[in-house]
Formats: sequence, C-alpha cells, structure tokens
Amino acid sequence: MYFDESPKSSRADFFDFEEQLQKLEEWIKAGARLTKITGLRRTGKTSLLLTALNEAKLPYILLDGRVFSPSPSISRSELIQIMERSLNDFLIREEGWRERVLRWLKGLRGIEVSVSPPSISLRWGAPWKDAADLPGIFESLGKAAEESGQRLVLVLDEAQEFRKIAGYDLTRILAHVYDYVKGIQVIVTGSQMGFLYEFLGEDNPASPLFGRPMPEIKMTRLDREKALEFLKEGFRQIGIAPDARLLEEAVEKVDGIIGWLTYLGVQAKYAGKLDAQILESAFEKGARLSAQELEHFLSSHPQARGRYLEILKIVAKGEGMRWSEIKTSLEARERKSIADNVFNGLLQNLVKSGLVCKKDENYFISDPLLLQALRTGVV
Repeated sequence: MYFDESPKSSRADFFDFEEQLQKLEEWIKAGARLTKITGLRRTGKTSLLLTALNEAKLPYILLDGRVFSPSPSISRSELIQIMERSLNDFLIREEGWRERVLRWLKGLRGIEVSVSPPSISLRWGAPWKDAADLPGIFESLGKAAEESGQRLVLVLDEAQEFRKIAGYDLTRILAHVYDYVKGIQVIVTGSQMGFLYEFLGEDNPASPLFGRPMPEIKMTRLDREKALEFLKEGFRQIGIAPDARLLEEAVEKVDGIIGWLTYLGVQAKYAGKLDAQILESAFEKGARLSAQELEHFLSSHPQARGRYLEILKIVAKGEGMRWSEIKTSLEARERKSIADNVFNGLLQNLVKSGLVCKKDENYFISDPLLLQALRTGVV
C-alpha cells in the first residue's frame, strides 16, 4: 500500500524509482564496499534501501543517526548505546544468525553475552580501554557472515549525524571494515548531502576513507505526471476517488516530494475522504513538522541559531535570491556589516544541510512545506 507511514520494504509497495532500485540491487550483488544513498528528506531513501535489502534477502544492522539530529555532539556512551540497541534489534529480527553472532562476540572486551534471552550488553567505561571494542565487534560480525556464506550489511541512516561524535572518528572503523572485513558491506544514507560528503571525506587526503570508490544513488522528486500517478493509485488502493483538481493542487504544492504526497494520503485515509479542508489541514501539519525538523538543526548549531533563522526567512521571502541580496538583507536586519567569509560559511552550511538549495546563482528553500512554515510564521 502506498499510503503507509512506515518506510516501504517490498517492491509491491515501492513506487517508481526503478532505475535507482535496480542500480542498488546490482551494487549490493556485486559486493560494493560502501554505497551512498542521498536526497532531500522524504524522497524515499530508506524505502529504497529496505526494499533492495529485502529483495536481496540480506540481513542488516541499522544505526539510525536521526536520533542525534537535535544534538550538537554525540558522547561516547551514546554511540555505544545506539550500537547496543541496533545489535539487539538485529538479533531479534534475524533468528537464524543469533547463535553464530553471539558465539563470535563472546569474549570480546566490553561485551556481555546472554543466550537466554539472546542479547548483548556493551560497556563504555571511563577510559576507552574499558569500553566495548567496536573494531572487534565488526570483525566478529564479518567472520560470522563469512562462516555463513552470506554478507551482512551495516547501514548508517542519516550518516552525517555521526560526524558529531566527540573525540572519536567513526570513519576510521568504516575504513577498516572497507579494507579488511569482507563479510560486511556498508550503505550510508544522508539528506544533508554536504555534511555527509564531509563526514566520509572521500576527497579529503586527511580522511581515513580518502580515495576509496563510493558509488552514489541520488533520490529525486517525482515529476508532475508521476506524482499524479502515485496519488491516483494510492487513493484507488484505499477506495477514495478525490476530485482531480485537489490532486493537481497537492502535486503543485509539494513539488514532487513523495513523502509529503504519502503524508497527505495517510491523512485522507484516516478521514475517509479528501476534500479542500483535509488537504489544507494536512499541509499545515506538514509545515509544523518541517518547522520541528528545522528546530533540530538550529538546536545543534546554538551559537549561530539566530543568523541561520534570519537567512532562511530572507530566502523564503523571494522566488530565488542571489548571494549578495541575502547578505545585504541580513546586514540591514542586524544593522552592521558581516565579513564575506563569515556570511558565506553560514549560507554554505544551510546548503550542506539540505535546507537551502542553489540553482544557477539563486538560492531557494528546498522543502516546499518548510517554505510555507517560514512564510506563515510557523517558524
């Protein structure tokens, strides 16, 4: 069913993006060591990932970086805790792997293994020498995979969030897995594409992952025809026949972002109909949701919070604004000059975050419902 809040995990529920799905399945089958899936929020990255993994029948361990999005930094204990939760989720989901994985993990530093019920507990300790041995964990998982004759996929969802780990470079472990742990393939997703590229550092000679091939799949917006097709089929599946003009309005409003089209469909499904009031209400709720997600970004950048918000409001007022126009407007609001490099750093961070996009020489708000939130005073 198309109108489902959860990410899709089967080809029957996965709409369009056949080219991206086929490419990801091919790269997984070929054993690609590290694959990137990028795109704005709600463009279907997680659905693409889960559908491909289920089609390939490959087990996976998923570390969800989204839980850290409001935080300016990630502590050592938080990293260990999310690893522990992810490993235990894997043991619950993959019954056939339990005995083998627990056997390989048993005896590693900082790990307590329980057979009944099957679970693990990781210690973080005061010094690192007492903490769980993360490289050892991945090496053991890789050996368990090789022993089974299968591959295990390590997923970092919204991987750019892991750049915030205080005093620890996770890319060193990823580079070790890339080079030496053949039983594990890594897939990362990211909606803050610029920050994701910086985190991976594939073009940075100082990065542990420098120079390694990392194929990338980009998720895009649906064009008008595909967006209408998605809505029509989704409403057919739930037995609702909306006015064609409402569907056209919805497509125009969200500019082909499939997640927002799905959000509208879910709201209509609960209401049992789609009319102008439900459409307006769904997008108002969506705008508030976008505002909440913006708050996560602002909370993780407390020192520049005010300036980031002012820049976004300035960009939202136009239909595409040039660098100099945005800077002049910000200086007018602050009643003082701002150094070019300082302003450029702020604007480029908004681009890296995916909140702002650049087309030719003009800057725009990327998400149409965030644009609505900024223009209507929700933010």
